[in-house]
Amino acid sequence: MRGLMASVTSCIGGKDDRFAVKVKPVEQDLYFVYKSMSEFEALWTKLEALALDVKQKQQQDEVADAATRQEVSLMGKWLASFVDHYAFRATIAQLRAEEKETISTLNVLLEALVRRVSALYVENTILRCGCCPVGRQLALLVRNFLEFAQRNPRKVIDSPRQRKRQLSEMRPEDADTRKRSLPMFPIRCEGPPKVRKLSAALPEGFSLPKIHKVELSLPVVPAMPARRRVFAEVDFSI
Repeated sequence: MRGLMASVTSCIGGKDDRFAVKVKPVEQDLYFVYKSMSEFEALWTKLEALALDVKQKQQQDEVADAATRQEVSLMGKWLASFVDHYAFRATIAQLRAEEKETISTLNVLLEALVRRVSALYVENTILRCGCCPVGRQLALLVRNFLEFAQRNPRKVIDSPRQRKRQLSEMRPEDADTRKRSLPMFPIRCEGPPKVRKLSAALPEGFSLPKIHKVELSLPVVPAMPARRRVFAEVDFSI
């Protein structure tokens, strides 16, 4: 998950709003997962549970002696502060009441978690040495939410390139092979084309069809008389 990027791109809608989440790994093809608003709320509930454990440990450290005190990790402190200051449920409820879009709020939550978790990884599936338990739980939580799996990268098989033959490798028998094979492109004929003559020795049973001349006798139609134009002079002064 090193260098992983994820963002909410669109809302499909329906009875329960479903959101398309685009996940873009570094060395793999991007893919989409579809999450409903209830799944985002379940993710926030698990984050609240992790933050509550961190707060309880902080309270125990304040009461405990210096010898038995266990310092809370930076990841745990960040998670507790993030859950306290980011009012996810109240913001979503207000946006739904005002009938406004919620994609921006979901993106803030998702991008903050993905950036923190991505920094914990050295490679796709290997966490950094000495990673705290809170960081491991958070990484597993985000990994399962994005349905991230180690996918094999697409392998492109290159066809072997045909090497050009040198002049020293040409053989005399290759010329005969090229003559017998059909040319790839049309070749211009040298000189006038040869006229093929039909052989006089025809096989038995082969006869040329006889062509009969058909004459049509049409009735003679008398010529129509030509029309004559008549001009008349009219006096309009009357």
